[in-house]
Amino acid sequence: MACIERLPHCGPAAGDAGSIETPLDKVWSIILLFGLLTSVLGAAGTLKAIILFLSTSAPVAGGFVAGVIALVIVFSFGMDRCNAVTCEQKCVSGVIHDITPPDFDALTPYTAIHTRVDVIVKSAYWDIVEQNFARVYCTESNPPRRSEIIRSYYYTDKVCAVMIGSEIGASLGLVAGLLLAALLLAGCATFFLCALFVILAILLVAAAVFGGAALGGYIAEKQSDPLQSPTDSTGTTLVTGALVSITGNLCIRDEDGHANVFWWVTFTNPHGIISSNLLPPYSYCDLDEELPEDTCSAIIIT
Repeated sequence: MACIERLPHCGPAAGDAGSIETPLDKVWSIILLFGLLTSVLGAAGTLKAIILFLSTSAPVAGGFVAGVIALVIVFSFGMDRCNAVTCEQKCVSGVIHDITPPDFDALTPYTAIHTRVDVIVKSAYWDIVEQNFARVYCTESNPPRRSEIIRSYYYTDKVCAVMIGSEIGASLGLVAGLLLAALLLAGCATFFLCALFVILAILLVAAAVFGGAALGGYIAEKQSDPLQSPTDSTGTTLVTGALVSITGNLCIRDEDGHANVFWWVTFTNPHGIISSNLLPPYSYCDLDEELPEDTCSAIIIT
């Protein structure tokens, strides 16, 4: 074994450097865009007519606000999951520790995330995993065999297909919810009844938006191409125990506990499979002997 004296810096993040926001953080960005849209409508004279209508239609107004917020939440996940980001290009080498495919929850399919491949990295690349004082995930082995792990996300077409389906379903749900809320206008005979129907409209429209997102995502999941497992540069499906060098966009993600992750992996070079006599959880101690040379040093990042 080739263990070293240095211990991995496992644990929570110690810094705050340019992380990717969580989907719900992006809600505020979309609300600002919504504010810009209302300004445009106001300049066009359309906003005044909308406000006049909503002011005389309390249930519809309440439902409209709730529906827009629900719609923003659904679309914020799309902005996070399916928009490429520009981060520093890096390369690390190691062994695949675990592979987590997307989980399309029946009620919230739009929250599914791309296939995640956890890679135990060689000690030579610990500085990359630790840079910017980020959180570091590690194996549960006792020192000195405890090893650092980097989460590596591979773009998954099905995730974004489901996302589009959810967004379409949520948009249609908003329209349907507002039509149902309009039926509650007749209930505004007194202040008490009107307030009651406003609350009912809020719940109704929000449920319609989230229900539409769930239905649209479900349909998209069933109609889109089968889920594809990530592959290396030779087209071989990645498996636990595979020795690899991976290159990609190294970003700090808040949703990953402020850890450095590859979002997304752009190139995977295979180096075979780890020796059969080595059992998980694998350790960098073995990696440094199993994979003495890799291709990261030969990759020029520009």
